[in-house]
Amino acid sequence: MMRKKGEGMYRRQQTESDWGFFGDVAKIALGVFIGSMAAIFAYESVLAWRAEQAARQLAQELKAMNDQQRQAQQQMLQQQKEEQRRQIRQELEKDWQRQQIELAAKRKEAAWQSYYKPSPICRLDNVRADCANEHMRARRAFEAEYRD
Repeated sequence: MMRKKGEGMYRRQQTESDWGFFGDVAKIALGVFIGSMAAIFAYESVLAWRAEQAARQLAQELKAMNDQQRQAQQQMLQQQKEEQRRQIRQELEKDWQRQQIELAAKRKEAAWQSYYKPSPICRLDNVRADCANEHMRARRAFEAEYRD
């Protein structure tokens, strides 16, 4: 069996297009245009997606920074409150200690007044030397005996 020239097993038969050469070129150009438009839309979609992802990431970072700043402010306020409390507590303790010292001094003075009774002569003239000596001896004895 012999075959004729051009009658291959897989060969297509060449047909003439109704559009002609310029029609075929127009079809190819239209296909290239549609393909490029699809590529442009895909590229823009990718850009939009990237921009959206970047915006989300930026929003998360800003939120994290705001949270850190808020936390730092709260911590600073807490420290300030604690410092104020500490200062108030110290002032109260100093006032209490001062009051205790004043009370102790008043008790001691009251105890001295009840302990020392000058002699009748010293009551009249307390600038005499023997009255001063009497007062100093009584004071030393009082200081040695006094316990608050």
